[in-house]
Amino acid sequence: MDRFPDLALLAMDATAEASRPRRRWSDGPRYAWAEESGAAEWSLEPMWPKISACASECMAQVAAALGREIARLQLDGRVHPADAKSLSSLAESLARSSRGVQQVVRLGGGRVQLAAERVDLVALVRDTVHDMQADLRSRGAEVTFDMRPSEVLIDPSLAL
Repeated sequence: MDRFPDLALLAMDATAEASRPRRRWSDGPRYAWAEESGAAEWSLEPMWPKISACASECMAQVAAALGREIARLQLDGRVHPADAKSLSSLAESLARSSRGVQQVVRLGGGRVQLAAERVDLVALVRDTVHDMQADLRSRGAEVTFDMRPSEVLIDPSLAL
């Protein structure tokens, strides 16, 4: 019977040692048995592209759902237009972050075959400014164009 308290204390000590606070989740656990079981050979490194792709897809879905919900609440009159605008801005920021991660994954995976095509740079700039026009107006910015026609050889998706 004397052995039980000793075993309990040993188990508590081992648990406290294994669950030492870490700075971030990627530091990984420091379990005493990790080296014995061969877990030291396992690496998360080859999984990062899949994890990043999955996370960016989830972010995109959340951003789209958030945008739809904000629009619905605004139509119902349950959200003030100014509040809806700031929430929509946050949802768009989440969507942009998701696209950025998706592009990094695609470029890192080598699945993008860059192809040089003639792109009208003036049209690209005009279209981009046109898409941003509402945001520019709300900030009090005015954009004027003084450009000469220009074509470049670049991959269109990379140009955007």
